[in-house]
Amino acid sequence: RGEPAVTDVVPIGTHEEGQALAFAASAEAGSEHPLARAMVHAAAQRGLVVGAITDFEAIAGHGVRARVNGHEVLLGNRRLMSSEGLDVAPTESVMSALEEQGKTAMLVAVDGGLTGIIAVADTIKPTSADAIVELEKEIRP
Repeated sequence: RGEPAVTDVVPIGTHEEGQALAFAASAEAGSEHPLARAMVHAAAQRGLVVGAITDFEAIAGHGVRARVNGHEVLLGNRRLMSSEGLDVAPTESVMSALEEQGKTAMLVAVDGGLTGIIAVADTIKPTSADAIVELEKEIRP
């Protein structure tokens, strides 16, 4: 498709899938980054409410920090979460599995606790399979 889309939302602990995505989309609502737009779009498609954001901070190479409706939200990679004192070891198998599928996996933490994993990837157009068949016919008549 040429644009990333949310492919997976994996809740952690007792948190719900929608909660992790809503906080992540809220933290990224003002960003034009393609991964941020994918999360905002996925939240909108699911009817999730994007919260009010304050104190946004982009942390180069790691992720973002923001306050969403008074809650501290972190969205980013393992290094960001580890630097904030969060234990990411329990998420490693899921994160690695998503990354092995070519997806960008990000962790979401709210008020100092991990709430979910969000994976984003450039998805295949529904018409791609037909296009490949047609190309193969032209190459190998």
